[in-house]
Amino acid sequence: MCGSFPYGYGDLLGKGGPNLVPLRKQSGIQVLGSHSLLRRCKVFSRAFGHCFYIQAGEETRLEDCYAEGSVRSTTAMLADTSGPAFDLGFRSVYQNRGGRFTIVPGYMKSLSEDGFRTYGGAGSVTLTNCIAVNTRAGFEIGAKDDAKTNTVIDNCEARGCERSYLIGSHTIIRRSRGDITHGPLLYLRGGRGSDVELELTGNRPESLVHVIATIAGENHRVRLTAQPSLERMPALPILVGFGMPTHAEMSSSIDPAPTRGVDFDSQIGFAPVITGDQVSESKIGTTGRSFREADLRKAPGPWGLQPSGIAPDQPQEKK
Repeated sequence: MCGSFPYGYGDLLGKGGPNLVPLRKQSGIQVLGSHSLLRRCKVFSRAFGHCFYIQAGEETRLEDCYAEGSVRSTTAMLADTSGPAFDLGFRSVYQNRGGRFTIVPGYMKSLSEDGFRTYGGAGSVTLTNCIAVNTRAGFEIGAKDDAKTNTVIDNCEARGCERSYLIGSHTIIRRSRGDITHGPLLYLRGGRGSDVELELTGNRPESLVHVIATIAGENHRVRLTAQPSLERMPALPILVGFGMPTHAEMSSSIDPAPTRGVDFDSQIGFAPVITGDQVSESKIGTTGRSFREADLRKAPGPWGLQPSGIAPDQPQEKK
């Protein structure tokens, strides 16, 4: 699919409000009805919009579906000599870590929205054997805090996304995996009652990445592992007791968030775990190093409370 405006900047100029330019989105497959089944559907997005998005209905199933977008570096965007970003002086709707509302070099942005997305009106949803490539979130999934049923992600994979999994309440993830090529493996942004098992796969980051995961909310269970070949990966941290950046934009700051009753275990030995001051009644386990936010505040050393991230010299564009 194609034909959106603007195209080439992801959501940096807006995604529905506030916007710096008028938007004309072009999305893929919308699900509104109950008992819907999508099997072996593929969406190749060259437009700004979601690939698969479930807005309403009960007992929805997606099986063997595929979502693919394109990515572009923010460094390349800042080299534009015409177009909407150039006309705006490279402003952005998002406040970056320096406190300015401008596009920041060094990151990789998806030019589409999410690969697989659920909204609050969606009831029970199951995604099985689905793959997202180069989308904003591979899987942005979560039920309402008071939902009576769970959303299930089983044997799914995210590759080259801005964030592989952005999860809220009552979501079960099993036998699934993702990389940190262009962004974190997981934002468990808050909510309650999710049960997550994810494997970190892929290669070293190809653009600026600050964390492997952030975890916040109540009564979650989280297990993170890594494939054996990742032992030489950079020591990016996992932050427990921290939310996702504002609007999940990586150039925005990562702030502490209330976290209670979380059972967390990391088998990613090269990833230090930083536990925030707002974590309570939780069990935190790791095979790697662990730190507390209060201790880092006293003597931040190389970490501080805003990890500087890992990036190559020249992020490359991919299609």
